[in-house]
Amino acid sequence: MAMHAAQTQTGGTNTTGGEGQSQGQTQGKTQTTISLLQYFMVVIASITAFGHFVYVHLAMMYAGRDTWLSLTLGCLIGLMITYLSLVHVAKYPKLSLAGLMQAAFGRWVGGAITSLYVVYFLFLVALTLKLVAGFMTVIYPTTPSVAFVFSVLAVGAWACTKGIEVLTRTMQIILPFLIAMGVGASLLSIKDKDFTDLLPILYHGWPPVFAGSLIFIAMFAEMIVFRTFTPHVQSPEKLPRYGILLTGIIWAMFLLPCIGPIVLFGETIAKSLAFPTYTEIQYIQIQNIIERFDIFGVLLWTNGSFFRIAAYLYGATSSLGELVGENATTFAVPAAMLAGGAALCMLPTSREEIYHYMSTSYIWLSLAAGMGIPLLAAGMMSIRKLVNKSNAGGQKGGSGKQQKHNSGSDNRRRSGGRSPRGVVE
Repeated sequence: MAMHAAQTQTGGTNTTGGEGQSQGQTQGKTQTTISLLQYFMVVIASITAFGHFVYVHLAMMYAGRDTWLSLTLGCLIGLMITYLSLVHVAKYPKLSLAGLMQAAFGRWVGGAITSLYVVYFLFLVALTLKLVAGFMTVIYPTTPSVAFVFSVLAVGAWACTKGIEVLTRTMQIILPFLIAMGVGASLLSIKDKDFTDLLPILYHGWPPVFAGSLIFIAMFAEMIVFRTFTPHVQSPEKLPRYGILLTGIIWAMFLLPCIGPIVLFGETIAKSLAFPTYTEIQYIQIQNIIERFDIFGVLLWTNGSFFRIAAYLYGATSSLGELVGENATTFAVPAAMLAGGAALCMLPTSREEIYHYMSTSYIWLSLAAGMGIPLLAAGMMSIRKLVNKSNAGGQKGGSGKQQKHNSGSDNRRRSGGRSPRGVVE
C-alpha cells in the first residue's frame, strides 16, 4: 500500500465536482493530510477497546453463547454500511460531513442537521466519560468519579487543540501496544477455557442472535464521525477497497472477546458480569512473572476511551468550525466542557440504566445518524445532480432553437422578406 506519512499541503477551495457546493472555509488555509494507514488506525483505535468492554457485553446479554454469530451477522451488514459510505467518500473526496449535509439539503436545513450531529457527537463523548468513570470507580473506589471524567477529557481536549495530525500520530504509536496486550490476554487465558460451552449453537434460536447483531450494527453506524476525517485522507479512491479489509480486521479483533468470557465462566455467569472481558483478564496469572494482569485491562480501557473521546470530540469541533467558518481547534475546550457537564449529569444514573438505554433506544438513534440520514443525503445529491443535468440539457436545447430562429430572421432581413432562392432567380 502506498501509504505516506502525514504531511501538510496548501489547500484551495474544495467543491463536490458536479455539485459546485463549498467544502468549508479551506481557501487560503493549510490542510493537513493523513495516510490511509493512519485513517484506519484511528477507526480501529476508537471502536476496539470501547467495543470490547461495552458492546460485547450488551450483545452477550441478548445472544449468550451465540454472541459470535451476532458479531458475524453484524459485521456482514456493517461491511455494506462501510463500503457504501466509503464509495460515496471516494466520489466526493473533499466533502466533509458538514459539506455533505449542505450539499444535499441546502445551507439552512443542512446546517441544522450538522448542528444535530454536533450534539450527537458530544453526547457520545459524555456517554463514554460516564462509562469509563463508572469502570474506574470499581477499580479505585476511593477516587471520585469527577477526577476520572476531567482527567480523560482534558487529554482528549488537548489532543483536539493540537489538530488531526497529532491525534492520528498518537493513536498510531499507542494502538499496536494495545492490540498486543489484547491478543496476549486472550492467548494466556486459553488454558482455562472450555470451548464446549459454545455448544449447542443456536440453542435459543435466531431472535436473540438478531437482537445482538443490532448492537454491532449500531457500532458500525457510529463510524459516521469519521466522515469528518476523510477530507484529509490521501488516496481516497482506495478507501472502499481497504474498507472491506477493515471490516474483516474488526471481526477478527472482536471474535475472541465474544467467546472468551463464555468459554471461561459459562454462559450464565458471563451474561451477569458487568465487564466480562475485563473479568476474563483478571483471571490471567503468570507464575513468578506477573501475578496480576488486570492492570493491562485498565490500560486498554482508559487508552481506548481516550481514543474514542478524542475522535468524537474532533468530529464535533470540526463540524461546528466548518458550520460557522472558524478553525476546528477554536471550539475544542468549550465543546469539551459541554461534554464534561453532560457526563456529570449522567453520573447519578446507574450502569444498568445506561446499558438498558444503549441496548434499546440508542440503537435506533445510532442507526438514524449513521445510516438513515447519510443515505437520504446521498439520495438527495443524486436527485439534485439529475435535476441539474436535465436543466442544463433544456437550456442547451432552448439556446439552439433560439439561435436557429435568430439565423432565420437575419436571412429574411437580408433578402427583403423573400426566400434566398427567389433572390438568385
